[in-house]
Amino acid sequence: MTKIKYITAVSMIFACSMIVTCNSTGKVTGTDLITDNNEVLPIHISTSFFWEKILPWRDGKLVTSDSKGRYAEISFASGNEAKIKPLVDFPRMEPWVIGFETFPQAGLITSLMGEHRVGLIHLADIDGNITKSHKPMRQWWAHDEVITCLLDPDEGLIAYQYPIDVEYINDARIENIGTSTYIYNYKTDNMVLKIEDPVRRSVTDFPEMAFAVDKQYVLGYKWKSAETPFSWDGFFFDWRTYEIVRNDLTETMNQMGITPWHKSINLERRYLFASIETQDYYQGEFSYLRIKRFYKISWDENYSNITINDISYMFEGWWQKPGIISIDISPDGSWVSATILDLNINPGNGTGYYKRMFFHVDDKYPDGISMPVFAYGYETIAGIKGTAFVDHPVHGMCLALGWQEWTDLAIDRVNAIGVLSFKPQELLGNGILLFRMEDVLAVINRQLLEGEKNNEKR
Repeated sequence: MTKIKYITAVSMIFACSMIVTCNSTGKVTGTDLITDNNEVLPIHISTSFFWEKILPWRDGKLVTSDSKGRYAEISFASGNEAKIKPLVDFPRMEPWVIGFETFPQAGLITSLMGEHRVGLIHLADIDGNITKSHKPMRQWWAHDEVITCLLDPDEGLIAYQYPIDVEYINDARIENIGTSTYIYNYKTDNMVLKIEDPVRRSVTDFPEMAFAVDKQYVLGYKWKSAETPFSWDGFFFDWRTYEIVRNDLTETMNQMGITPWHKSINLERRYLFASIETQDYYQGEFSYLRIKRFYKISWDENYSNITINDISYMFEGWWQKPGIISIDISPDGSWVSATILDLNINPGNGTGYYKRMFFHVDDKYPDGISMPVFAYGYETIAGIKGTAFVDHPVHGMCLALGWQEWTDLAIDRVNAIGVLSFKPQELLGNGILLFRMEDVLAVINRQLLEGEKNNEKR
């Protein structure tokens, strides 16, 4: 499908001025935050308090860490104000925090401290008033990351995995030689399963567990091939029985070379997004044109009847496609946000400029998704401190984007042996930008009406 065909199809579907409506009621609406180019502007909320990074939570709130390194909650009030309060007096995190995650449905927050192989693992069950810190379970140099997977929030089961993706033995490169797996019950404070040194390709060599599909299965991956393109084998995995289950969805992902990011899939609405780069177009000896595609894939309740929609046509004129790790999906699966790198902007200093976009997911649209609506301006990775959808008490469903601005890194002195010391950076300001989905919907409706009028003129 081309962009023109999409617009024509939409106009036919929404004939007689049928306008898409949002399910929210009693929310502020209006088009004062829409430019003449149909780009949406954010609401700026300046925050006088320090916070580290915003993450999705529940009840119209966000999670972050405060100035004392505690897990904290950001809430909103009328008048575009925000306030912060600690959820627990824990964990007093150090400045370098990685693996900061929330599981809103379970009221759970986790984080890793410092380097993966030496940092503590922290967990807080807010509803159960439970906090726990684990010392590093594996400290071998080859373990350069920790995977966290919530298995069963009702039972309180969470998995920590230390994969060894690459090791050199006698100058030979060995891929994915094994994964150390620890499954912990935070409600009973009990380590349910501990597999430290599994034999490669044995039954105890668990796959890397991406996320729980349900209380029985997780989506697991195992390294299959180091050829170009790299290849992973995906399947449903029952960690209790070691059972491997394959279905139409997993086989489709394997055939297409898809390893979905946990934020790019919505299990309730049964769809995922995938960005694939191929080298199909041969231009001459040792020369291929890399073709980038962007897909929306959906399935039924049995993980069958797979529908593959190539929606690359939505990004005509863009060399890049939306980045999978930049995707956010609203809790009800109706809204999607992502960014795309604009290669036309090249300041020469290595800074990448990204354009943010929004989609409305609804079966009324061709391919089940609207054309993208863009945000005004550009973003750089350096200034962004997290994104999350939040149901604002006044503005309804919004994409919250955290931003911070610091002084430039400057050299303080150079000692006698040439080691540099830097001046402490100072925080110049921070805040939260709110992009209202009501405004995104208004742009979609405006474009539908314009498309209908253009069809009438033909």
